[in-house]
Amino acid sequence: MLYHILRVLLTITFQFFFKRLRITGKARIPEQGPVIICANHPGSFLDPIVIATSINRKLYFLAKGEVFRSSFAKWMLPRLNMIPVYRKQDNPDLMHKNEETFEQCYEHLNNGGAIIIFPEGVSVTEWKVKPLKTGAAWIALGAVKKYGANCRVKISCIGINYDDPHTFRKDAFLSVAEAIDVVDYDNSDNDKEQVKALTDEIAKRLTEQVVHVRDDQEEQVVRAIERLYKGELLLRMGVSSADLSQQWQLTQRISEIVAWYKDHEPQRFSAFATTVSSYFWKLEQLRLSDKAIRATAEGRVSARRYLFEWLFILIGFPFYVYGLLHNYLPFFTATYIADKKVKQREFKGAVGAAGGMFLFIIWYSFGAWLSHLYFDSFWWWLLYLLSWPLSGMWSWYYYRSIRAHGKKWIILTVLRKRKQLLQELIAEREELLSEIKSAERQFNDLAPLG
Repeated sequence: MLYHILRVLLTITFQFFFKRLRITGKARIPEQGPVIICANHPGSFLDPIVIATSINRKLYFLAKGEVFRSSFAKWMLPRLNMIPVYRKQDNPDLMHKNEETFEQCYEHLNNGGAIIIFPEGVSVTEWKVKPLKTGAAWIALGAVKKYGANCRVKISCIGINYDDPHTFRKDAFLSVAEAIDVVDYDNSDNDKEQVKALTDEIAKRLTEQVVHVRDDQEEQVVRAIERLYKGELLLRMGVSSADLSQQWQLTQRISEIVAWYKDHEPQRFSAFATTVSSYFWKLEQLRLSDKAIRATAEGRVSARRYLFEWLFILIGFPFYVYGLLHNYLPFFTATYIADKKVKQREFKGAVGAAGGMFLFIIWYSFGAWLSHLYFDSFWWWLLYLLSWPLSGMWSWYYYRSIRAHGKKWIILTVLRKRKQLLQELIAEREELLSEIKSAERQFNDLAPLG
């Protein structure tokens, strides 16, 4: 009961927390029968919630045994479908309890249940799949060996791709691979060989479902190319900005080009990485965006356009204030806790989303109780309550628009006082684009898009 209530509340929460949350390949997840869902783990406990709210199966979760220490946790967490698993690095003396955990998993799978496991064993926010632990393979094969043909376990690999899991109103995209039939790997007397083969296949399918880069430098370059060139690529290829699946495939392609470029042109790659880093550093110092530089180069920044935007700012300001008054306190509190009190980066987004949900429930409940004292009409009262979240989203959009407006004002100031600096930035951007397109052409000659 508690699981289903929280699932509904978090589904609603994610409609606001994420700009867009999409899943492709959902039909590949078996609708019934035993299944283990294996996923990468870039966003801490945000990841299992995102999956649980995106698919139709009721899920059970393997969670670190150390969180089950208190009496309250031992009572509460099983009601949220959590099963403790014990790690050697946490407490080697408790490793023997995993026998009980595995038996519980076997039984659950034999009853046709679904379990989610993050086989990387650790959560780090980065664009790659880390080496996998073998626990998922041991559990899957163990259930098949114990119950035989009556327990035909499948493994569904889901790649979780975030723009940034720790920032409000960013995109999240889930990609599901074809399910693995575990029976196909129960084909020898050597358990370790079977486990290794199955783990390798899980790693292969997971890697295919995410944007996978090899190191931090490659990730920085991929992100920089996206900021510089992805919009032009989407337009050229006729891909809608709303199609996250195509955008994800495009980012995968960019990451492949970057990896090839680094391997085959290491000196050019190093020079490009240095130049692109310098370019964005200059923009940051000037409080400019690449979009503003591009708009200037294309002649889309002018005083006349700026004046029209001022009208939008003036007309929208009262609605912004209304939304701010009704939503600022819970939003600011959740943001402050996530940014200032949570030390480990991987937990920031999860704490912000879950904490914000509870804070807004409390705040809106208090507002609903207080406001009903002043409204004689139920319908006017309901309309007033509905205006709270809608005005809150308007305030966020307005705030973002103000920031973009400010960058255009800076551009106009630079145009007037430091034209040479602006022209240098435009020229530097054009040089970076020229290098990107050159690498793209070389790569496409070797591996054309199919």
